[in-house]
Amino acid sequence: MTAILAAAVATSVLIAAHATMCRLSVLPSIPAFLLAGVIAGGGLGFGLYGLGASLGDVVVAFLVFAFASELYLFAFTAVLGSISANILALAAAKPLSIRELGEIYNGATMAALRLERARSAGLVRSAAGNLELTPRGRLLAGVFSWLRDLFGHDAEP
Repeated sequence: MTAILAAAVATSVLIAAHATMCRLSVLPSIPAFLLAGVIAGGGLGFGLYGLGASLGDVVVAFLVFAFASELYLFAFTAVLGSISANILALAAAKPLSIRELGEIYNGATMAALRLERARSAGLVRSAAGNLELTPRGRLLAGVFSWLRDLFGHDAEP
């Protein structure tokens, strides 16, 4: 029971730290999650060690923490990039017509929003009117290419 309680506390610390870093714009959201996870996971490990927990309790605590962290990350990223979630949020704020939604989510607007997110994350920059990958963007593109090859996905526009 101590292991599960410790994992719940660590997960709460992770979520609070991540939310704080996102609101203060300390880091982009995913690196902020990783930093908060390392801090909370480290605290979990040191806390259990200080309590003299058994190896079984430590394993249970980290498995529960990992599961809860992954669940939170999934929910966070799903809401962050979900067009459906954005439409629902817009519709909750004020009534929207289909025409207004079409204007907000047309192809050019969607591409511009994604490019702005990539630019603010330091993945791309404009150079002589062209889109250019930064070293960070090139690294991420390489990872995506490797994952596409691994899963057998084509890189189609």
